[in-house]
Amino acid sequence: MKKIVKYGIIVFFFLLIGFMLARTFKEFKLKKERQTNIEVLPDVIFYSLDGTEVNLRDYNSENGTIILFFNMVCGSCQYQIKEITQNSNKTNNYQILLITSSSSAKEVENYCMELNVFSVDNIEVLMDKDFKFEKTFPNSVAPVIYIYDRFRKLKWTHMGEIKFSAIQTALN
Repeated sequence: MKKIVKYGIIVFFFLLIGFMLARTFKEFKLKKERQTNIEVLPDVIFYSLDGTEVNLRDYNSENGTIILFFNMVCGSCQYQIKEITQNSNKTNNYQILLITSSSSAKEVENYCMELNVFSVDNIEVLMDKDFKFEKTFPNSVAPVIYIYDRFRKLKWTHMGEIKFSAIQTALN
């Protein structure tokens, strides 16, 4: 009886390790796939604050596109939005997209009004109602910045809070 329990525990242990390894490999493969899929500005739909569908591929900026994924309760995100809005004149005509997974357009609008986002011409605020950002982009922990050049090729990415001078360096 003790032998059966002993072998059962050993088999269970190896099955558990096998399951964990398979899951880790699957997650690694998925992340690598996502990274490959974003090398060019992806074909993904978000929503404007008025509910209109907006496809990222429809943006055709003179110099490129800056995407900032943010969360309204994140202090680092608020800092990042302030850095971008206060330095928007230095973004070299890039289209700036602020994307949030918040579900309330009114709350997002009020939040952006407090941060003077709407005073900047080249900023558009989009909502990710369907949670496609995290399914499309490998790094979706707010704040995260993706910069695409005018040919829609991924130029630079950064996860976390950062001074605008570093973003400006990436733009040049």
